[in-house]
Amino acid sequence: MESTNHTLIFNLNGKETEMILTNEVGRGTFGTVWQAKATNDSNKEYAVKVLNKKTGDEVKDAEKEAMMMEQLDTRFVVAVYGSTYTDTTMAIAMKFFALGSLQNVLQQDKLPPHARVPILLDIAKAMAYLHSQNIIHR
Repeated sequence: MESTNHTLIFNLNGKETEMILTNEVGRGTFGTVWQAKATNDSNKEYAVKVLNKKTGDEVKDAEKEAMMMEQLDTRFVVAVYGSTYTDTTMAIAMKFFALGSLQNVLQQDKLPPHARVPILLDIAKAMAYLHSQNIIHR
């Protein structure tokens, strides 16, 4: 994985917050996820997903999804704190998990079977919550 010192400015809770992207923690079809720290609070870590270069419609869809996720109120869905835009892309600031994505944790196959059941129950609770909010997860 790469490291960088790029910065992005987010509006978090009505306050402009500069974040430094430090280490790449994941890469997928839609973008790259970076570990980040706010320059005004170096103790708090964030995950920042920088979307791959998108068309106008794709950015609008991602913006709509980010705004919707900011409104969710459950411990079963990752917390989204805000989003920002550059000339070519958008980025989403969310809660950072040191172990990485659930997919990564499961692929490492280090969890004993009895530890997987609570994860599956939490996923079911997340889906139930999303459906109660009229949100269908792809």
